[in-house]
Amino acid sequence: MVNSLGVVGLALALGLDFRTAQAALEGYRGAKRRFEVQGEVDGILVVEDYAHHPAEIQATLQAARSWPGRRIRCVFQPHRYSRTRYLLGRFASCFASADEVTLLPIYAASEEPIDGVTSQALLAAIQAHSEVPAILQSAQEALGRLTAQAEAGDLILFLGAGSVGGLAPRLAEALRRRVRTEEVGRVA
Repeated sequence: MVNSLGVVGLALALGLDFRTAQAALEGYRGAKRRFEVQGEVDGILVVEDYAHHPAEIQATLQAARSWPGRRIRCVFQPHRYSRTRYLLGRFASCFASADEVTLLPIYAASEEPIDGVTSQALLAAIQAHSEVPAILQSAQEALGRLTAQAEAGDLILFLGAGSVGGLAPRLAEALRRRVRTEEVGRVA
């Protein structure tokens, strides 16, 4: 809402008429991979977000909290060894608003590994600075666990700039299959 008002104000300051600004806003569908809902299945909301920096993660978690009564389950893929090393302390505390965190291995983004900079080290930092339950899993392990354990009321949030973006639609589809299987089991 505030951003929309800013856009209208800027348009008017640039000499555009209000109706032109209004038409442009009506056609705007949002940025890709910014709190992009991939589906809601059986009361489980699956969301993908590009957040890969501690400040972005905190802002995204704050937005997630606007859904009252939701358990916020984050799946985070650190992006780049260098970023993980330089921001380790901030990453350690940025998940405080989550109810649980699943870390994936670092997405290298063409960087070479840096000694001692691992998702395991980030996990240890989160566990040392936060009460939030956190685990380290592969993408496949995380998808399998979430498919099996997700419950109505969960908001499952996939965060990161790497390959994690492809996991949210896969989870939404796996949850749809789970629901269909459960329905077939009830009918039989």
